[in-house]
Amino acid sequence: QGLKVKGLLVYGDHEEVFEPEEVDQEFVQTLQALIKRLANTGEPAVKVPAWSECQFCDISAIYCTERVEQPDREKGTIGRF
Repeated sequence: QGLKVKGLLVYGDHEEVFEPEEVDQEFVQTLQALIKRLANTGEPAVKVPAWSECQFCDISAIYCTERVEQPDREKGTIGRF
C-alpha cells in the first residue's frame, strides 16, 4: 500500500520505463493477444535451437532435424544479469 508500480520493457538495444497511467486499452489488447498466442496448444511453438541447449539433449540428429551439433559462433550478452 502506498507504493507506485512501474513497468520496464527491455529490448535488445534499449529499455523503456512506463507508468501505470500509460497502460491503455490498446496495451491491454496487445498483451492479451500475446498471452493467448503463448498459451495456444493447437499450434506448435517456433523452434529456436541452440548448441548451449542441444549439447545436453539425448535425442540425436537422426530424430531431430533442428539439432545444433556445433557451438554457437557468437555469444550474446545480457547486461542486466
